[in-house]
Amino acid sequence: MILALEPAPANADVVVPSLDALMRNLWDRFHALSPLEAGLLVLPIGLVFLLYGFKLYKWLVSLVFAGIGAGLGGALAACVGWSAMLGMVAGALVLGLLAWPLHRIAWGLLGGAILGGAAVLLVSARSQDPILLAIVATVIFAGGFILTLLVMRPLIILVTAILGAAVLVQAILRLSLLWPSFGDPVASMLQAKPYLLAILVAIPAALGFLLQWRDTSGAAKASSKKKKAAAEEE
Repeated sequence: MILALEPAPANADVVVPSLDALMRNLWDRFHALSPLEAGLLVLPIGLVFLLYGFKLYKWLVSLVFAGIGAGLGGALAACVGWSAMLGMVAGALVLGLLAWPLHRIAWGLLGGAILGGAAVLLVSARSQDPILLAIVATVIFAGGFILTLLVMRPLIILVTAILGAAVLVQAILRLSLLWPSFGDPVASMLQAKPYLLAILVAIPAALGFLLQWRDTSGAAKASSKKKKAAAEEE
């Protein structure tokens, strides 16, 4: 069966959800889950990224670009009068699938965009000159792109270790709410002293970084190859 796609009426009110709105919606849905459901849902995700983030970073990059593609595709579809949802799906598929084989370039683009955006925010606090902002964005983006590729392994391990640790701590905190006499005071203390939450994330993040660094080192790879060769000989 062939379905004909017709453009939406020009006067139709098309609402394109932003990436920020989508993330907020997901966050609200997560908080609506029971502590047990939320904890068991994200606990494995946190552990996987904490311990195996470098091996899975291509998935992370592809997901980020899929989100970017969804936002761009939805906006473009709305501009030409097509279904915003169809544009979001198409954009997510195109950029997400392209980012997989081009993961190194995609990683560099992410690094350059984050550093360039941060530099623009810092400079814009003192100057609103568009030419200056454009120069700063271009220079920092290019430098960030190159730097991100040069320190690719340690940066990926650092980012995934922090992400995994943050998710893991969030899962444990949600599970602690199953025992209100313990979980509620802990939640109140962390709200009053946010730096304690940063410390809680930093400890497993440092451990995850060290474990990933060891597992992805040349010595670890050589040992793995020797074990495979010995197994094949047997």
